[in-house]
Amino acid sequence: MNKNFPLAFLLGYLLPGWGHFYLGKKALGLFFSLTVLSIYGIGVLLRGGVLWDEMNILTVLAYTVKFFNGIPFLVTFFQQIFQKITFYFNDIGTTFILVSGSLNVLIMIHLIDVVRELKEKQ
Repeated sequence: MNKNFPLAFLLGYLLPGWGHFYLGKKALGLFFSLTVLSIYGIGVLLRGGVLWDEMNILTVLAYTVKFFNGIPFLVTFFQQIFQKITFYFNDIGTTFILVSGSLNVLIMIHLIDVVRELKEKQ
């Protein structure tokens, strides 16, 4: 069973958990996907923001972490830009969004272990 490992990482970035699902770890992939997307969704429902008016080192770090939410982040980002939404940032919602991005970074790191495990089996 030959798997394209770069594709697994791309899928894991775009939709959290899908890299694991692609590599055959379906239960784990489903768990990761539901967890990260639920946390992200709660953050959006709590009116967490993905945009800030001022840029400094902390906002750059926050954008980097949020970017790892993949497609859900990109949809929210472009929605907030193009609809010119009045930005009301609820700190709790923004924290949920930051946590979901951070979790996806850890999940992608775990994907490296899954790849190693599959290569050893071959």
